[in-house]
Amino acid sequence: MLIVKFEDFIQNQQDVMKKVYAFIGVEEKTTSKLNYANPSGKIKYVVLHKFMKKASMIIRILRVNKMISNSKILTRLFYKYKNWNREVNNDQTETLSLQDEQRLYRYYKEDIFELEKITGQKFTDWLKFN
Repeated sequence: MLIVKFEDFIQNQQDVMKKVYAFIGVEEKTTSKLNYANPSGKIKYVVLHKFMKKASMIIRILRVNKMISNSKILTRLFYKYKNWNREVNNDQTETLSLQDEQRLYRYYKEDIFELEKITGQKFTDWLKFN
């Protein structure tokens, strides 16, 4: 079993991807920094958003059926416009209150310890209230 923490992936995408390729036994691909979209934010144009969702599904079907190539340009354009259609207010990042963090810690504490036992990995950064 391979466990990849999101925090590790964000900090060092190349090394994490090498581990993933090795784990699943496929040829390692050289990739530039991987893009990911933050799903939060307000949609600017709802009609465009709905169109992009349908276009995404259609593109996947066409690729699976080999009717179009796996074009990096098409993918980049798709995500460029998809991300452009979101208004993200970076100045007002929502954070959990200390009370909510403590409540979630108490709720998941035993699960985190169990995960450490099962995987043999340490998740001390998830146990800041311990």
